[in-house]
Amino acid sequence: MSATATAPLLEVRGLCKQFPGVVALDHVGFRAFPREVHALIGENGAGKSTLMKILGGALAADAGEILIEGRPVRLRTPRDSHRLGINQVPQDIAVMPNLSAAENIHVGAEPRWGLWLNRAQAFEASAAALEQVGASFDPRTPVWQLSPAQQQLVVIARAIVRDGRVLVLDEPTSSLSGRDCEKLLEVICRLREQGMAVIYISHRLNEIYSLADRITVLHEGHVMGTLEGEDISTQGVIGLMSHGKGLARATAQAHGRSVARQPVTAVLQARELTDGLRIKPSTFDIARGEVVGLTGLVGSGRSRLCRLLCGADPRSGGSLRIDGKDCDFRAPAQALRAGVVYVPEAQGADGLFPRMSPQDNVTLGLVAQHRRLGLLCDDAELARRCSEVMERLRFQLPADGLWATELSGGMRQKLALARGLVMQPKLLILDEPLKGLDADAIDDVEAVIRELAAQGGAVLWVAADASEIVRVCDRALVMCEGEITGSVDPARGQEYSERLLLSYATGMRHDTMQALF
Repeated sequence: MSATATAPLLEVRGLCKQFPGVVALDHVGFRAFPREVHALIGENGAGKSTLMKILGGALAADAGEILIEGRPVRLRTPRDSHRLGINQVPQDIAVMPNLSAAENIHVGAEPRWGLWLNRAQAFEASAAALEQVGASFDPRTPVWQLSPAQQQLVVIARAIVRDGRVLVLDEPTSSLSGRDCEKLLEVICRLREQGMAVIYISHRLNEIYSLADRITVLHEGHVMGTLEGEDISTQGVIGLMSHGKGLARATAQAHGRSVARQPVTAVLQARELTDGLRIKPSTFDIARGEVVGLTGLVGSGRSRLCRLLCGADPRSGGSLRIDGKDCDFRAPAQALRAGVVYVPEAQGADGLFPRMSPQDNVTLGLVAQHRRLGLLCDDAELARRCSEVMERLRFQLPADGLWATELSGGMRQKLALARGLVMQPKLLILDEPLKGLDADAIDDVEAVIRELAAQGGAVLWVAADASEIVRVCDRALVMCEGEITGSVDPARGQEYSERLLLSYATGMRHDTMQALF
């Protein structure tokens, strides 16, 4: 079907949204037509979530307009969106487990008979909607008894009952098994044929290629372009995701480092490491004095692999050696004692103690290293190391009495990084270390990490942004759907570019890449 053969159900024109220090959306526009699946893709921070919140009435845009069937509308609340036929299925399924499927489907829009709920009508409408999405369970079933896939069908049925014309699906298959994914994709195709406009957000490009009539790529709040029909291809998507950059090599001169590195002792040696679930057997080394990047699209398994390395998640197979010694970490505390420090994502929130002061958060990691006979000692050394790290990060510790949660996101990120650095780790694992930082803070963090590597430290730098990996890291590992699909090292004469990393991140085979690029 040609999307241009009819008028769009939903049109977004020049949408802008700015937060303190961040431009989330910069004149974003796209159109969703009836009987089509329009995919929105982009890396972390591209603006997809902000755009969806505006369409759902949870956020107000600073500028721009939204049109439904050519008529400008204002979405002040989620109820406005529902009333106009825009319904969303978030990544975290929004259901009330103690209520039945029928009650969840009609919540907020219950059919009434005068002042009373019309339960018969609610049951009948729910049964019809569930049948429409291919669900076979009874509408009276409590939602807590349903599988995640069935709960997702309940939320989609809710959109149908509300006479939804635009359905927004945010990473709908992220928590589903293979067969459940197939069933959901069949439901989406069925809804498309019934006249719905489906906006599909996902990082699983194989799903997008099989479903989408059009694909719009977002990057840092901008629309990089839209593909449709025969233009939809892996090469086209990667070209837009790498925002038009060519294959220029990231040479030594490009980021001030020599690619002719000499082999040195490996700090970490991972062999066939797996959790038996999402992470396929992975083998790689990280040596002293290098910063190794780990990248991949959201859901590729980057953070899960990090958690395996530091003992936060159990491994089911493979081996791990730190400084040549076999390690079997059962908890992060064991990894810390071996010199492996993990700074997680989410602006340091998972790596901080929120009801402690910033000062105590920094020194906490040193307590075990400076404890003798159950008593803390060497306070001067603690203070010296903390002060040194904070000075290098240009972090001004606030006055006592302030909790870590009262800091800004960027300050919390710096605080979590400072706590990791002050422990002088053998291996420092940083998951999205630049998230929430301004330009000056980014420069500070990158300089400190390069200094750590120059002193013999080893760093695993994890980020979804391939351009960040090329800029910061000596070499890169790339993941796709739980598997390391690529390893790129410019010291071996390999091309080191954002586009090549994105190619591996989408699971493109090496021979296919050579043919395309």
